Amino acid sequence: GTLVLVLLFLFSIVFISAAANYINEASEKSVHVESLREHFNSLPMSMLTLFLSFLGEAEFKEVILVLLEVDLVYCLFFLFFVVFVTLAVMNIIAGIFITEAMDMASQDREIRQRG
Repeated sequence: GTLVLVLLFLFSIVFISAAANYINEASEKSVHVESLREHFNSLPMSMLTLFLSFLGEAEFKEVILVLLEVDLVYCLFFLFFVVFVTLAVMNIIAGIFITEAMDMASQDREIRQRG
């Protein structure tokens, strides 16, 4: 839980900085400015966008296309974030199941030794 929050926080700061730099340099007529403001205008909004992205609920394609417009590096950074956090969460869940299975096996072994 804490690891995911720290990652969301750190990556959000990176994307807010990138969005702010792009918005400052772009013309107001740029179609991507509005989308960047929608997804990365504040820390809570940026964290929500990233959280929904790794859950698969955000407009994933739109976020990628906007970040591609900003810079390919940020798009790759976003994809790395989604893959890394997804694998981290899966690892945590697998660890919980494995620990529970090992505890059950240990209890089963103790019962057989008594009986």
